[in-house]
Amino acid sequence: FFILGNPVTLVSYEQARQDLDVVLQEALNGPPLEYLYSNTDQEYRDCTPEKRASCPDHAKELDYFAVEQELINYEFFDEKRYAYLRGENGQQVVIFDNEDEFCFEVFDHQAYLNETAKEIMSDISDLAELDITDNDPLEDFIMARAGGLEYCFQRIDYSEVESCRDILGDNDDEMDTIDELEDSEYENDSDLHKSGGFPRSSILPTRSIRKNKQDVFIIPKFGLTVLGNSHGFDAKGSTTGFVVWINGKGVMVDPPPHSSTVLLEHGIQPKSITAIILTHCHADHDAGTFQKMIRDDKVDLMTSATVFESFTRKYSAVSGLSRSFIQKLVNFRPMFLEEPNYWNGAQFRFFYSLHSIPCVGFEVTYDGKSLVYSGDTFYDRGPLLELKEKGVLSEARAQSLINFPWQCDVVLHEAGVPPIHTPVKAFLELDEEDRRNIRLIHVGGVEAERARKEGFAIAQPGVENSIILRPASEKNGNMMRLLQIISSMEIFEHFSIAKALELVLMAVPKRYKPDYIIRAEKDPIDKFCIITSGTAYARADLYERPLYGGDYFGELVFLPDESLVANIGELVIADTEVETIELDKYALKNLMLEDNTLQEKMLRILNSRIDGSWQAIQANSILCQLGVAQKTYLQSMAVSKTLKKGEIVAMDVLDEAGTIVNREWKYGSPVSFAVLVGEGQLIFDEVHGYGEDMSPEEEEVERLQTGMLLYDYFKYNREGSQSDDPSIDELLGDSGNKWTVTTTLRACTDDTVVFLIDAARFEKFIHRIPHLLLGIFKSPVVLF
Repeated sequence: FFILGNPVTLVSYEQARQDLDVVLQEALNGPPLEYLYSNTDQEYRDCTPEKRASCPDHAKELDYFAVEQELINYEFFDEKRYAYLRGENGQQVVIFDNEDEFCFEVFDHQAYLNETAKEIMSDISDLAELDITDNDPLEDFIMARAGGLEYCFQRIDYSEVESCRDILGDNDDEMDTIDELEDSEYENDSDLHKSGGFPRSSILPTRSIRKNKQDVFIIPKFGLTVLGNSHGFDAKGSTTGFVVWINGKGVMVDPPPHSSTVLLEHGIQPKSITAIILTHCHADHDAGTFQKMIRDDKVDLMTSATVFESFTRKYSAVSGLSRSFIQKLVNFRPMFLEEPNYWNGAQFRFFYSLHSIPCVGFEVTYDGKSLVYSGDTFYDRGPLLELKEKGVLSEARAQSLINFPWQCDVVLHEAGVPPIHTPVKAFLELDEEDRRNIRLIHVGGVEAERARKEGFAIAQPGVENSIILRPASEKNGNMMRLLQIISSMEIFEHFSIAKALELVLMAVPKRYKPDYIIRAEKDPIDKFCIITSGTAYARADLYERPLYGGDYFGELVFLPDESLVANIGELVIADTEVETIELDKYALKNLMLEDNTLQEKMLRILNSRIDGSWQAIQANSILCQLGVAQKTYLQSMAVSKTLKKGEIVAMDVLDEAGTIVNREWKYGSPVSFAVLVGEGQLIFDEVHGYGEDMSPEEEEVERLQTGMLLYDYFKYNREGSQSDDPSIDELLGDSGNKWTVTTTLRACTDDTVVFLIDAARFEKFIHRIPHLLLGIFKSPVVLF
């Protein structure tokens, strides 16, 4: 449409039209008028009257850029999954949605009408393979699976189309599409997958995915790493996105898809990115944002109220999830326009650019240095003044756009095709001083070549091309970095600042070269070590685990019986250059004085090292994707219990009055805990039936086995007033027992081992990890 000016024919199902209309509305013409919050207290709070006067009139600006021509012509599949299209020459094309083979089959109907089809028909001996029915809308039209027929001219495999299913992970092999699992160097030697039947793609690798062990990126005090510098119409380039590094943490701006993989290759863990800035809701800017939200830990999302609400409406339509649920996947931090906003010690000033839909840019200042990003915008002094004369822009608005902060140390400015982007010629009109710090971005193909010929620098993607405004400082920044690491670790999350500082001051820093054996299996375990940078991996008899910044090893030093430590060996090898801080057992005992919470956490973690919970987590296709620290924390919450055959699963929990009560997973009981199956088998009475003489061979329904996770998210979130999510109301309907479980869960083998997690603690845990929350949301009872 945007290249040739012709409408696009979209083939879909009629019930999807409403959602498609929402997506197109938000992406093409912006939010409806009632959702534009410019010049309101939701976006402009305490800025000066002069700044307030420069705010956009979104209604006028969006109307000026509005796409008036019909963009989409809809064609719908009928009830038999056929759609019929006719070209300009009268040729009819038929598309069949072949759900059985997970593909679309596209046919030239005209080929059937000529004699060639009949000749081919006479050559086919095995008609049994043909998909022909009396009521087929194509009559005896031969389907593609009959084999190599010329008039079946295209077959589109679902797996080749990156869709919302790929992003959300609805299919079993979805992890195979991620770059980090395609590297031929990946290995996973877990015996579990050799015998247990779990798909290899569902287990994250335990070894480094970095291409060069010596290539370790040191996060600067203030800097910039470009991940992509092109736009959505460039087939060869990656969409524009970058990371702004501030005080050892990163805020990712409009993340390109699979951006975390680029960072992982250089030893930068996704948890180093703790915030996202979303500038606007065009697909080349927000698709990677949604993916980043659901792939990694919960992060802050920084943007204006207008952009955020547009994003949730759009991706609610894309994903089928409610807006309120999508809002749970991030911590939304509204950015107020034209006034100071702060993140991790830096000052941000957000402003609205001039674009076809609401779009923000920003200026960030830290430690005497500054960086500005234009966002997608139209900048050209002459035409901007013309828009002022036409009444599209106010005087103050026009001047605010013209007076761009070119004086910043780094100026990232987009360059593209007007009228919604900035032409390269507009930069030629700037003074030499204003042009000095410009690095063009959101530019590709012919425009990029033109810009280079005019002498403009293009922002280069890649960690190796990072722009360092303030390098990492050992003298001033190390203490802050260590405190950030400690505060991000679940086992220390309850620490006060004073307690965390005490830990750091007692710790001894160490540095190890790649492939160095940090701890041999027979070495005495007398230190507790925290990885502060780099990657390593640990291996013991019962597990193998990668170790990244914020992960730890040596927790066995907490065992009260030192004789037990001698029987447990753990090999730890540096994969890259590794930095650690180490505490001896006496420092740990000092920390644990009068700290019952830390004692309880550590004792649970110690027990989990030998109770089989790690293997159960690894056997679960969703839990195995958690990071090492997340898995360890999940283990620390779990209580191991061994059941006899026929025993109902139960757990001691706190009731509303704070009294410890024994709650069973029994029909009619409230949802009180989650269950992870360790060893043995479980059954639901209502599904499997229950009888003393029942044998596995007699059952038609598979029993619940190692790695299966049982938790009813929907029922728990209807207890009391814990959730106001309308999607849960819709799913549960008005059933009278919607707050209680509808099954009875019991062991059907002796010595069945389960790991039980209190529901309140489990809820807090899953809401920190969006992809886990999504998995449980989509499969409310059993994950495997």
